[in-house]
Amino acid sequence: MFTLDLESSIVIGRPLNVVWDFMDDPQRADEWQPYLVSLEQIPPDRMGVGTEQIYHFSYLGRKFMNHYVVTVYEPQKRSGFKSLPDSAIQASGENRFEAVEGGTKLTIAFRPEIGGFFGRMPKFMVSWNYRRTLSQNLTRIKEILEGEK
Repeated sequence: MFTLDLESSIVIGRPLNVVWDFMDDPQRADEWQPYLVSLEQIPPDRMGVGTEQIYHFSYLGRKFMNHYVVTVYEPQKRSGFKSLPDSAIQASGENRFEAVEGGTKLTIAFRPEIGGFFGRMPKFMVSWNYRRTLSQNLTRIKEILEGEK
């Protein structure tokens, strides 16, 4: 087992509140996370510390479930999460938001513990794939939000 420490940022040409609202909406998560099959939020109508989200995703023909709890929730600044023991991948992460000239800087940090199925793959391959996916997700978010102007 090993842990990856991933972090990447992008500037989105939209106001901070628009970027925050998009990232805070579980109904839109599948727009920028291509492997996501479904997402359930508990409770469904409130986001904050203690809110749980259950992600079902498919990757390389396999189905996985990750169960997260929100650990940090500072509207229009940052939100953080960690996985619960019943998750396929133990991970923690944080989304940070900063108003900058020209829009909003969105930073996504993700720290998965790689074991099981993925742990049997070469570390460089797993690391490359996670980094590529993070970069592609940020690009999707930018394209979606800038296309909504």
